[in-house]
Amino acid sequence: MDVLVHSNRRKDVRNSVAEAYNALGVALLSTGKLHSAASKFEQGLQMRRVIHGHRKSHADIATSPNNLETVHEGMGKMKKSLEKHEQSLEIYQTLHGHNTPLPHIAMSHNNLGLMDEEMGKLDKALDNHEQNLEIYRKIDGHSKPHPDIAMSLNNLRTLFEGMGKLEKHLRSTSRAWK
Repeated sequence: MDVLVHSNRRKDVRNSVAEAYNALGVALLSTGKLHSAASKFEQGLQMRRVIHGHRKSHADIATSPNNLETVHEGMGKMKKSLEKHEQSLEIYQTLHGHNTPLPHIAMSHNNLGLMDEEMGKLDKALDNHEQNLEIYRKIDGHSKPHPDIAMSLNNLRTLFEGMGKLEKHLRSTSRAWK
């Protein structure tokens, strides 16, 4: 019993250290110190991997790539940022299943769609934005207005406008709401 209690205390301490690294990363990010923020986020991620296992999927591990994505995007490292978004989505889908409608999975698709759009990968962006909308409709319902659905539709509108297909999108959207 003492070994179990000691092990749990050590895990609690490590988790607190990982949270502290993350909090420092957020503070550094808010002051524009991107390299220092990245270092703290990486240290927090390493600590979480020690706690939860290097290959094990865990929600705590999924949030770390999201933080690093923000840093990489701020540094203009779009490809690296996209990779971190993909890692987070993969972990969330491993944890909850590929077809489970959860807000963080929907938001991961939204973020990937925005990144793909920015990088000119319009077909991939469309796929991610449509998955985002589909998940939010499962969560929030098809018939009632909701801010998440409005955001998803707006992102699709912006994408279709950039693709020169806005009229087609507006026709399909208006039919979907009838």
